[in-house]
Amino acid sequence: MRAGAVAVRSYGVYHVYNPRTSTYDICDTTSCQVFGSSTNTNSQNATNDTNRTVLTNSSGTIVRAEYSAENNDSG
Repeated sequence: MRAGAVAVRSYGVYHVYNPRTSTYDICDTTSCQVFGSSTNTNSQNATNDTNRTVLTNSSGTIVRAEYSAENNDSG
């Protein structure tokens, strides 16, 4: 759960600092790593436990981390 929280946060922060265009915003579909709206104690704790933690490369730049629950049904 913590690793997922860090990956999701890193994905979002990356796009804030590296937008595709000046008017680009992350979309609200699964193409942009959207999760459902329900939460539970474990996911909330993972988010809180990793507060302000993001993935960076060796030069300290935030990386575009992604999570994939499927691979486009390719088997």
